[in-house]
This record gives sequence, structure tokens and C-alpha cells, in this order.
Amino acid sequence: MTKKSIILIIGIICLIALLSVFFYLKKGGEQAQEPSPITDTEEVFPISESGRTLAPDEIPVLLKSGGSLPVHDIRSDEGTTKDEGSFHRLYDFGPKDSVEPRFILLYSEMDQGFLMTLLATPLTEVRREAEQEFLKRLQISEREACFLSVSVGVPVSISDTFSGRDLGLSFCPNSIPLE
Repeated sequence: MTKKSIILIIGIICLIALLSVFFYLKKGGEQAQEPSPITDTEEVFPISESGRTLAPDEIPVLLKSGGSLPVHDIRSDEGTTKDEGSFHRLYDFGPKDSVEPRFILLYSEMDQGFLMTLLATPLTEVRREAEQEFLKRLQISEREACFLSVSVGVPVSISDTFSGRDLGLSFCPNSIPLE
């Protein structure tokens, strides 16, 4: 293993640990907070689970404002691995000859949140690829994704400028542009 690979792996592990703490603290803090107000350009996403039975390949995922949305159960999808604890990880290596992953999607069963880590450049292109894979895997729309708890991050080894910040999904309000 090269020195760059070892540094990248250590960075990813540190990022996962930090974001796990962030998700844990965020979940505890949300119980005491009021839901964030909807901007005038957003519509309230109508979700009702009354009388609806989940399909065998679906799981309910918590929405930021309460309630839940049934999504495709990615936990047993091809390419998804279960880490220790309640994390499910999906790597994307891009082209078949690529050695390093372009991004990682992580799902936490504990808080039903998602972490998207961008591991290659150009960041705008990789974020868009990761977002499309996320939507495809969960079988949801961009609009639905904006109501889920999704953090998008970049390790410092990829970008000093954007590391340590939640970039958000590019198609959701309050996302950080990468240009």
C-alpha cells in the first residue's frame, strides 16, 4: 500500500468518526428544536404512511422535519458492505481500471442519515455522480432527497477549501456551490 493510500484511508476513517459524532449530537439536539422553517420557494412534501405497508425491499428513513419516507433498502444491495455497528458503506470506483474510489455513500441505521464523501476531482463532477447514484439506489427524486438527512463532505487530502464543511446536495436549497 502506498503512503497516499494509507493517508487517504486514515482520513476517511477520521471523517466517518467525526460525522458519526455529528449525526449523534445532531439527532439529540433535534429533539429539543423546532423544525426548520420552509422557505417560500419550497413546498411541503406531503408524506403519509397511514395504511401503507412497506414493500419487502423498502425501509422507512426519517425526514428532517419528522415523519418518514419509504425508500429502497440499500443495506443488501450489491456492493454495499456493513461496517461494525450500524453503518452500511457503498464504494464507487468509477472506471474498472481505477484503484481509488471516487466517492463513498454511507448509511447509518442508528439515525437513518446518509453521508456522502467525495474522494476525487473535479468535485462538481464527482458530487453529481454520487448524487445520481444515491437517487438511483434509494429510488427517490431530487425533491424527496432534500427532505432526508444527507451530509456531503470532502477530506482535506482532496480539498483544503471544502473539507470540514457540509456541502449539501447540489440540487437542494442551502447547498454550497463548488465552482
